[in-house]
Amino acid sequence: MRTAAQDAGAPDEVRAIVDHDLCAGVTQCLRMAPGAFQLDEDQLSVFAPSGPWTFEQLAAARDNCPMAAIILLAGPGRATLQDPPLRYTE
Repeated sequence: MRTAAQDAGAPDEVRAIVDHDLCAGVTQCLRMAPGAFQLDEDQLSVFAPSGPWTFEQLAAARDNCPMAAIILLAGPGRATLQDPPLRYTE
């Protein structure tokens, strides 16, 4: 399995942040991107950056999260990868 950086059209450095104020432990992200997320001791999802995942899987996890708790960040400028277009975070 390729990493997000190797996928055509994917940003070089992609990571996911799970907002634990929103996450309800539904685990839809684990089904969509099993190598990218795991549960912590509180049964909330956390991103596993070194796991085997693709950018498409991360995007599917973000898009299918019923709580909208996943944010994808890319590159040194940390642009958020959302639809609509990218926003840069500080």
